[in-house]
Amino acid sequence: MQADDTFEFKDPGELKDDDLELVLVKKNPADKGKGFVPMYDFEMRHSKTKEVMGNINLRIGDSESLYYGGHVGYGVDEKYRGHNYSARAVKMLLPLAKAHNRKSIDITCEVSNIAS
Repeated sequence: MQADDTFEFKDPGELKDDDLELVLVKKNPADKGKGFVPMYDFEMRHSKTKEVMGNINLRIGDSESLYYGGHVGYGVDEKYRGHNYSARAVKMLLPLAKAHNRKSIDITCEVSNIAS
């Protein structure tokens, strides 16, 4: 990862497919004291109705906390589950991760979380 003082957030561009779009809502800078790396926060919205269906974030960098939390975190509201929105959203974020020279990203989940 680049040093925190030289990290630059990038424009993710349009992130949209048939009925899912990701809307950037916040760019979170790194916080060395807490072990946080820079992070993009997105809402998952229905591309036609604009209704918020969940959220997803992409963390850029490496830290001990990412061993457990991963580079991607997401949540899909219950009424929208079962449509592969999280998997589709992750695929949409891959070009942004690559733009930050990520060769891989880690996604973790609790063993008891069958849906993930």
